[in-house]
Amino acid sequence: YLRVRPETALKRLGPLRAMRPLLTRPDPLGELKRLLEAREPAYQSADHVVDTELFALQRVIEMVTELAPGSR
Repeated sequence: YLRVRPETALKRLGPLRAMRPLLTRPDPLGELKRLLEAREPAYQSADHVVDTELFALQRVIEMVTELAPGSR
């Protein structure tokens, strides 16, 4: 699970958010928060959680690669 705050996810999407139907609604941040709340139990059952708020993209890639089966 690549954890990110809804605010950060919305910001990172930038203009690509127009390609996400739920995010074209009047309150896209509210939609992301609603989805996160609904999905959080499933996300928390992931084998690994990487908080992407804390790391640069390259480090997130490295961490995921390290966690992948067979990479050790």
